[in-house]
Amino acid sequence: MVLRPASLQVWILLRQLLHFLQLACLLNILASVQAYLARIAEVNTQGPGLRAVLETNPSALQQAAQLDEERKNKATRSPLHGIPLLIKDNIATLYEEGMRAHYSILPD
Repeated sequence: MVLRPASLQVWILLRQLLHFLQLACLLNILASVQAYLARIAEVNTQGPGLRAVLETNPSALQQAAQLDEERKNKATRSPLHGIPLLIKDNIATLYEEGMRAHYSILPD
C-alpha cells in the first residue's frame, strides 16, 4: 500500500468519481436533471423543508438538453460535461441564472 497525502487521495478519488459519472452518462444511467430538481424540491421546500437551496437555474433543463445534444454529436468539453452539479454559497454572474436578490438594488 502506498501512503499518499490526504489532498492527493481526495484528488484521485474525485478523478475516479468523474470517470464513473462520465461512463454513467454514456450508458444513460445517470439521473436526469428533472430528477435532481425534483429531489432538491423534495428536501428543500417539501418534506423536511430545509430551504438550503435558495434558487436553481431556470435554464437548467434547456442547458442540459443542449449539453446532451453536444455529447451525442461531439466529444465532451470537460470531465464535468453534462454532470448535474449543485454549488453552495456561490454567486452567479448572470442575472438569468440566479441570485437575483443581489440585483435588486440596481435600477431597471
